Amino acid sequence: MPSYYKLEELSNEHGRLKVSGNLRIEHAAEAREQLLAALERLPSLVVDLSGVETADISFVQLMCAAHREAFARGQEIRVDSDLPDCIREAMERACYHNRFGCIPEAVGSCVWQKHNQYSEGE
Repeated sequence: MPSYYKLEELSNEHGRLKVSGNLRIEHAAEAREQLLAALERLPSLVVDLSGVETADISFVQLMCAAHREAFARGQEIRVDSDLPDCIREAMERACYHNRFGCIPEAVGSCVWQKHNQYSEGE
């Protein structure tokens, strides 16, 4: 099953990248290209993952790398949909329990933070 990407430019500065299909290792290069191309065009990007059917940890890591790149450029990237079970399961299998994000200077901007069961409460 292939992956599909649709970039909607909401304004000159904001956009939404709708992603659907398969986000496994065999599609990682394509996903990386799509994310970086969207960030080249827009300084603020929301990624909608509601159409994702399969995923593995490679996509979780790819989103983390895209976030670090965006943060270094002074841009914003975030996930704006409820995470599909396949992404949550990939995070759980990899013991991905990062409460504060991977960049100390960017506390609070982690793309997964609002979706991580360990980011609130404790």
